[in-house]
Amino acid sequence: MAAGNQARPAEVAAEAGRSTDAVEAGRSTDAVGKAVDDTAMALGTNFDRSDAVFPNPERGEIGWADFIDQSEGGLQHEINQGATTLRVILRLDEYRWGTLPENYLSRLQAGFDRVRRSGAKVIPRFVYNYPMVHFEGGVDRAGDSSRETVRQHIAQLGPLISRNRDVIAWVEAGFIGAWGEWHSSADGLDSPEGKAYIRDALLEHFPADRKLLFRYPADLVRWYPNPGDGGNRIGVHNDCVLSGQTDGGTWRDGGTKAYVRGISLAAPYAGETCQLPPMNQDCSAIREHGQQLRLSALTRSGPGAVFWSAWESQGCLAEVKRSLGYRLVLESLQVSSETVQPGQSIAVRVRLRNVGWAPLYNYRPLQVVFLVNGQPAHRVELPDSDLVAVHPEGDSPDGHAFQSQVTVPADLPQGSVELALAAPDAMLGDDARRSLRFANSDRDGQGWVAEGGYFRTGLWLQSQR
Repeated sequence: MAAGNQARPAEVAAEAGRSTDAVEAGRSTDAVGKAVDDTAMALGTNFDRSDAVFPNPERGEIGWADFIDQSEGGLQHEINQGATTLRVILRLDEYRWGTLPENYLSRLQAGFDRVRRSGAKVIPRFVYNYPMVHFEGGVDRAGDSSRETVRQHIAQLGPLISRNRDVIAWVEAGFIGAWGEWHSSADGLDSPEGKAYIRDALLEHFPADRKLLFRYPADLVRWYPNPGDGGNRIGVHNDCVLSGQTDGGTWRDGGTKAYVRGISLAAPYAGETCQLPPMNQDCSAIREHGQQLRLSALTRSGPGAVFWSAWESQGCLAEVKRSLGYRLVLESLQVSSETVQPGQSIAVRVRLRNVGWAPLYNYRPLQVVFLVNGQPAHRVELPDSDLVAVHPEGDSPDGHAFQSQVTVPADLPQGSVELALAAPDAMLGDDARRSLRFANSDRDGQGWVAEGGYFRTGLWLQSQR
């Protein structure tokens, strides 16, 4: 939506669904039960929800990236298909008996740099064996390496992962067995002791602010009997969603959906579908599964393509695309004064609702953007506004409110100033492609501005010097 609709506060107040009535001062409670100060609000506006399908960072459709050898054009093709997050399988076969050479680490860094330029993020998985044939009855076994060598590789890769975590959505544990899926290891890494050894190395060397997803919930139950015992870093990737009697072994050996639900507010539950019969492709199945386990993301191509086609033919594909992961809807914006002075503070309250299946998992702030002549002049972060706290409706039916004092920029010019709201990437804030897009419709001066990565609220203030 282009900037330029210069409606003034009096005009905005007359529009349907908006209010400039002062809110009585007092105390209120937000969606998580935290008391907030209800400073009297002099001006406010509401927003309309949108049902449009659009991509958002770190959720939804997972694409694939060859990464090391893929061109930037290849990455862009995946993005153009609707994926903002790409799974990357990183082969270590050549180095299973020695240290990782510098030229390999340099090639990995170049791959991360290409992803950074592309606007996407990745889900890396390091593997020693990525066979192109299916195992027959599980009798073939994939070679890995010794525990000590794997740990050395993880230690070498740790700084690289940490340095590039700005373009990493989360990490899949990998390293063990066929496809890095923690089974069929010829070197015994899929034993309970081997798995625990590799787990400890990953937790030690990979950055704590990126979630680490493991293949089998039963391993998590064995390590951390109660959901939450493992902290907020560990999630699950299910690589056979809605296929076979146990999702390809996902729910065997004590791994339960109740346990995964118990951790999926803190760390992602994501993955892919496979073609293991029986395949439950009904819309009702993905709805129930996604909502119950807070499903964040699914691959759309390869074996999973038949599921996406089935959902499309049944008429629920758009719903699935909207529901995977988070989907944040702005409900209202209120400010304590219509007239502001540079350098002074005003109270700002933003209420949101998450109508997706899952929350966000990586810190993301909420910004108030001051627009002068239709252009962003200043961006001010709303204190204590981590959008990770906006849980799905099933967990927080009343939505979530953020309220805080915001300092008006000292050099804000005199005159009419419009407010916008933005949710930039915490590490790549100047890249509008990675801004979170709110699920709200354009209306009467309100609307999404893609090139700036913010939502125009149609709420105007008067700056006086």
